[in-house]
Amino acid sequence: MDIRHEQRIRIMQVLYNQDVRQISLDEALLVVSPFEDIAAKCHLILAQLPTLDALIEAHLTGWTLARLNAVDRAILRLSVYELTNEDLPAAIVIDQAIELSKEYSETDDILTSKFNNKVLDTIKQSVKYE
Repeated sequence: MDIRHEQRIRIMQVLYNQDVRQISLDEALLVVSPFEDIAAKCHLILAQLPTLDALIEAHLTGWTLARLNAVDRAILRLSVYELTNEDLPAAIVIDQAIELSKEYSETDDILTSKFNNKVLDTIKQSVKYE
């Protein structure tokens, strides 16, 4: 498995645990095994959480952030952070979000990955290419 994909999985798990269990980031970091740069990136994401959430919320059609399941919130928060703060190709960020959705969020259909893809694509268009 690609090391960056493994990092994204662990960051998603930390964000999920912090959100669902309402615990501190330090406590959430203890849930996953140590991985280089996980803590630093999680701190950066949580520091920007109000901005990231507002951006996600603005691009949800017929949904609210609170209505999304916690896994999808974590995936979208990580992906929007990467789209807006890191010099990564948007196609790679979105592809990784779709893979995480397929691995961790979908049950019997592909609706979740399509939903997350649409949300991230509209955010990409409004943020990266204004």
